[in-house]
Amino acid sequence: GITGNVSNAVLVQSDYINETCMEAIERLDERATGIYSVDIKESFEDDPIITEINGRQAFRPYLYTTGGANFSRIFADLHLYGIKPADPFFDQDAQGWEIVRGMDHEPLFRKNDMTHREI
Repeated sequence: GITGNVSNAVLVQSDYINETCMEAIERLDERATGIYSVDIKESFEDDPIITEINGRQAFRPYLYTTGGANFSRIFADLHLYGIKPADPFFDQDAQGWEIVRGMDHEPLFRKNDMTHREI
């Protein structure tokens, strides 16, 4: 498969991507529970390509936190108390934030206005 250390990631709002990722998880396990991290890349035709699915929280929570969401708290509330955030909470505040990672510098967070397009 295609995998590796993410050097650039952008958060976008896309029901199509959300549905694609949920369908992939359900194809692996119809009764899946817990936290899943779905890594995707974008094809030249703007279609999501799933590169891996992990049953854990990934590096991106730093990116969501920059956008105003506390994913660790959301996961704990969901698991311990069954408190589910209202939709589309996940897509609003953090949309458009980009993370750039490198070997020789701390992660860079910046607002990327080019991500406000329909996918």
